[in-house]
Amino acid sequence: MLKRTMLVAISISGFGRVAVAQGTETTPPPPAPVTPAPAPVAEPPPSPAPAPAVAAKPPAISGFVDTTYNYNFNRPANGINGAFSYSARHNTFALNAAHLSITGEVDPGLSYVIDIDGGTDAVLNTSNFNPMGTDTYKLDVQEAYGMYKHDKFGLRVGKFATFNGIEVIESGSNPTASRGYLYGLAEPVTNTGAEVFIQATEKVDVHLGVVNGWDVMADNNRGKTILAKVGIVPSADSLVTISAYAGPEQNNNDDNWRETLDVTALVKVGKLDLNLQANVGREDKASAVDPGGDAVWFGAGVQPLFHASDKLTVGGRVELFKDNDGARVGEKLQLVNVTVTPGYLITPHLLLRADARIDIADQDFFENKDGNGTKTQVVVLGEAIASF
Repeated sequence: MLKRTMLVAISISGFGRVAVAQGTETTPPPPAPVTPAPAPVAEPPPSPAPAPAVAAKPPAISGFVDTTYNYNFNRPANGINGAFSYSARHNTFALNAAHLSITGEVDPGLSYVIDIDGGTDAVLNTSNFNPMGTDTYKLDVQEAYGMYKHDKFGLRVGKFATFNGIEVIESGSNPTASRGYLYGLAEPVTNTGAEVFIQATEKVDVHLGVVNGWDVMADNNRGKTILAKVGIVPSADSLVTISAYAGPEQNNNDDNWRETLDVTALVKVGKLDLNLQANVGREDKASAVDPGGDAVWFGAGVQPLFHASDKLTVGGRVELFKDNDGARVGEKLQLVNVTVTPGYLITPHLLLRADARIDIADQDFFENKDGNGTKTQVVVLGEAIASF
């Protein structure tokens, strides 16, 4: 509240006196000249206080610890449940992820995200990962980017997660504890580069970017990969994402391009969240069946999550992946996965889940206890996620 001080000038005038002596009349002296008081000088208005600097918001720190126990009823001789499964080792307690997230806003519209993972998940997420490697522990900068948003426009630069698919890197945000084949084979996990985006309408956002390639920090060739995404919100209970990648991905090769188109949708029906995905991809001269030939692959999946109560959920996954030319697996192969995952929230920061999955291939893709190939495997796991 501003207070104003009012100055009031009050002038007081004196009166002349006549002195009379007995028998004598005295003429009063002329009054002394009165010097007029100077006019009050108006004070200048106070200078406005400088606008306070906008202090950067302190960073928000969060994270979780994700652990599992994994058991494969095939008891594979090589100890591996499947080269592309996050629960990759049989009869093992695993520290899947020790996750630390630091986020903040340093100026209006300018924010940052830093996500760091340690554990077995980080081994698979690390750029240029060899799925048949033996590493059991690594640190990985999962995401690290700066983002500026002004009005409807925005810019993001750094390393960020893929636009494709239902599943994300953080297990607890997925309907199931393990990951599906589309996540590991049909789509990239992370990108390093830049993207611009616009909120075209209240229900449509559009993204366009350029990145080094699929799951690489430093580019493995001289070409760049173009990515695009359109998000559509048809209603308060539904969401559709259409995303695409196109660019050269082969080592030291700028000519052979890989393209993929992914459509993902979420529909909420009462207590049920229904996630849907379809993905198709191709790559120049990447066929393992016909060396020198082009390759095509296709995948589709459904992942429901039923909220029985505030604490109890039941998730699931049914998916099909067809690698017609062996570009993603190394041989012509069809894979089917069915998974059921009940979960219970013990406290707001402790989630327990059990995961039972069956994988079926049309070739002897998996391994049994004798080291021989088999077309099926059954894996169960228990998961605990403590968050902060």
